[in-house]
Amino acid sequence: MPENGWDSAGWEARTKQFYDKHYADHKYAHGSAMFGCPVAQVAAAKMGIVGLNPGMLPAGDRPRQDGNEWSYPTTAFFDEKWGAPDPARGGRDQTALKRQVAAWVRLAGVEPTETFSAQFVPFRSANWTSLPDREEALAFARNMWTDLLRHTVTKIFVCMGQTAALEIARLLDARDATGPLPTGWGETKIRGYANAEGSRLVSVPHPSRYLLFGRSGERSRRAEESFRAAALGI
Repeated sequence: MPENGWDSAGWEARTKQFYDKHYADHKYAHGSAMFGCPVAQVAAAKMGIVGLNPGMLPAGDRPRQDGNEWSYPTTAFFDEKWGAPDPARGGRDQTALKRQVAAWVRLAGVEPTETFSAQFVPFRSANWTSLPDREEALAFARNMWTDLLRHTVTKIFVCMGQTAALEIARLLDARDATGPLPTGWGETKIRGYANAEGSRLVSVPHPSRYLLFGRSGERSRRAEESFRAAALGI
């Protein structure tokens, strides 16, 4: 349940102290990134977009801060000017990922300004299995997200990948509501979860690899129907 009158600036200051300390104590080698928006945007957001953990910065890119990035000043998925092919993702144009996120927002019936985005575990690594001290990182993230979820009215969460989805579902006490749903991409599935308070959670295959939306014909339609069923229960 959200708490009214959330002091987001106070929460941010207190939480970032623990965040910075955990980062320093564990000496993560590749930096970190938590929110893809201003923290204050979380409280009233209708939809949250959650990744498992941030990947490596592309070669030649520098972090906006000292490598330990806490938040963006804008809504990154919609306001940042991406597009140059990223060698770290096989040269794929990053606007493709943004188009996937834009499709989620459209299908959920919300506006970009009504979203927040964040990483469940904020510490960068080449992939999940190479992140040092994963269990400690997960314990830290679970505590932070448990507190964060007390301060938001968000009712739709879209998680990039099943691992992130199961973590958020556990914190929301959300249960499987749809079973595996077809995407029109082989055996790849979308899954939906719901809790007793009306929150919905969608597990989608990671959009940096699976471009489910915007394809031609039946394949995209099938993915859209599955997403709506998971996100809206229709």
